[in-house]
Amino acid sequence: MKISQICMAAFLVFVCTVMVQALEPDAAKIGLVKSGKLTQAKASWWGFNTEDSTQSLQAAIDSGVKRLVVDRQASPWIVCPIKLRSNLEFVLEEGTQIVAKRGEYKQNRDALLNLVAIENVRIIGHGATLRMWIQDYLSSDYTRGEWRHAINILSGRNILIEGLLIKESGGDGIYLGVNHDGTRTPCTDVHINKVICDGNCRQGISVISAVNLLIENTIMRNTKGMPPMAGIDFEPNDASECFINCVMKNCVCENNSSTGYILALAQLNESSKPVSITMENCISRNNLRGGFAVTMSNGRDHRGREIKPFTGSIVLRGCRAENEDAGLVFGRKAAAGPLVTVEKCELTDCGRDGKSPIQFYSQCQDTDPIGGVVFKDVTIRNESPSNKPLAFVSGAITGDGLVDVKGSLTIAGKEGQSTLQIDDAWLEKTYPSLKTKKFPAVTLPKFVAPEPVQETGKKAKRAVLSARSDATCLFTATKGQKVRFVVVQRQIGRKGSRFQQPAMTLPSGKVKKLAALKPLGEESVYELTAPETGNYLVRFLIGHNALIVKSSNVPFALYASPYQKIIASRGNFYFRVPDGTKDFQIKVFGAGYGPGEGVKATLFDPDGKEVWIGDTSGELTFYSPETGSVKAGLWKINFAKPSQGIFEDFGLAIEGIPPLFSHDPNLLPVVAP
Repeated sequence: MKISQICMAAFLVFVCTVMVQALEPDAAKIGLVKSGKLTQAKASWWGFNTEDSTQSLQAAIDSGVKRLVVDRQASPWIVCPIKLRSNLEFVLEEGTQIVAKRGEYKQNRDALLNLVAIENVRIIGHGATLRMWIQDYLSSDYTRGEWRHAINILSGRNILIEGLLIKESGGDGIYLGVNHDGTRTPCTDVHINKVICDGNCRQGISVISAVNLLIENTIMRNTKGMPPMAGIDFEPNDASECFINCVMKNCVCENNSSTGYILALAQLNESSKPVSITMENCISRNNLRGGFAVTMSNGRDHRGREIKPFTGSIVLRGCRAENEDAGLVFGRKAAAGPLVTVEKCELTDCGRDGKSPIQFYSQCQDTDPIGGVVFKDVTIRNESPSNKPLAFVSGAITGDGLVDVKGSLTIAGKEGQSTLQIDDAWLEKTYPSLKTKKFPAVTLPKFVAPEPVQETGKKAKRAVLSARSDATCLFTATKGQKVRFVVVQRQIGRKGSRFQQPAMTLPSGKVKKLAALKPLGEESVYELTAPETGNYLVRFLIGHNALIVKSSNVPFALYASPYQKIIASRGNFYFRVPDGTKDFQIKVFGAGYGPGEGVKATLFDPDGKEVWIGDTSGELTFYSPETGSVKAGLWKINFAKPSQGIFEDFGLAIEGIPPLFSHDPNLLPVVAP
């Protein structure tokens, strides 16, 4: 046969193959599977359709066959969500594609392959692809969500995933979470090997709760769409979830829109099981933010609840970070929490824009000192060294420094090589405690309505105070008095936030629920008859949103105890120093790290004299008057844009006096004589 004839024959075979629209089920072979005579089968025996093969593939899985081969067809297996079952070897032939059907996956938790409370499953697909359509899910045609995963494992046990390319999911390439049946059982004995997670929306891989997890030889890259947008994120949803014997080896996170490796452990507390997470010979490179990040709660969690640190061990051994905003980030890492060991690691060209390649930071709610990290044979390679190889931004209202950080760093650059020895003496010299004063909690006195404040000169426009996340307001009233106050909830960010029904604590200590806040942007009007005489506290838990106080017919102020978070509030705000006060303290702090979000605060005494300027971007700054120089009366603090960083999230703490402040001096109560 001539070469031309051979080519023509091959072409005709190709054309015939492509023209096949469907394969009908093979009843004879299906019968052999049902009878148990065959323990291995091809998915196409149950049929194949170029437009939708959901029914065929699901039937093949449900047949009970032990080993199911998804055989390559001339076009992809296009499917709606598929459910796998226990005791299944699910093999994708080389070149096979399982693709999410366009226009489907409308529910924001619809996932491509679902493994819910099942065990003994092997998904093997060397040279095969799982593909979804990220841009569809981010469009206005879909309810916005971050859970349209490619592989969704909930409380799975003895699972192997190997060899797949996982692309463009609407959530994570692989999600390891818990089944929502009340048991919160972690994923156990899961092995992920030689997988590529490419271009997924939220994460390459998310780990919510796992025991005996091994991820090796796996690449997580190009995550972009919805936060956090990391390569991999270990992030529990609840303190009962756990990370026990979780190991990563020879993995790569690259070109992600946030951090390469995130350990976001803020939900864990002293009731949680000790963590044990190890990363060996893992690489993070060219991510938009950090390489390896460990964050946790410290003192208070994001809901304002008091917590104590969890324990355990986190090890980074033989890892590398290259061309990152920061190589290592430790956020709110309590020194009493899990020990972090960084051993034989290298940070190359990490620390953009003069930032440090190793960064520690604390935030306002932190009550435990930051630290608990050991460096062993760690090298920093920067062609143009940053100002500091290791930086600490202290935003905690305690003013604590950095403690329990030990070891040595080798700094290599054009100028040569040097060694930085980190010990207690270096920490105390470089990042000492701010030596803020310690004040006991103030017992609220009896308050009365103030005399109206007469403002001189041109009347200034009232500032708008946006209290963030957790806002407690105090008002005073006498029994039988008609009370009316108006607040507005302002949305922060795109997706809004969940919020709880407001609760009011009466002078007697009784708690009463108030009506829910109106939708975002609408005025919530509260009218009631005071059942008791005294101080009332109203707490608004509004998640990521902000609360604006519009008006009140009784003394009504923000109760900043132990502090109040604020967002982008510019202008003059007021507080009162009672007669007889010997000492007090004002603390202002920003958010984030390196520089981050902050504020310029200018303080004026009752005579209008400027006494202090606190210009902060992330770190804590404070004012304490000199002994014997406290002036009673109405003080003013002006908030403006900081000299560095972003004017957005910041906070205020008032200590030693009633922690009340307002945008309107006429709303501030006065301590009764």
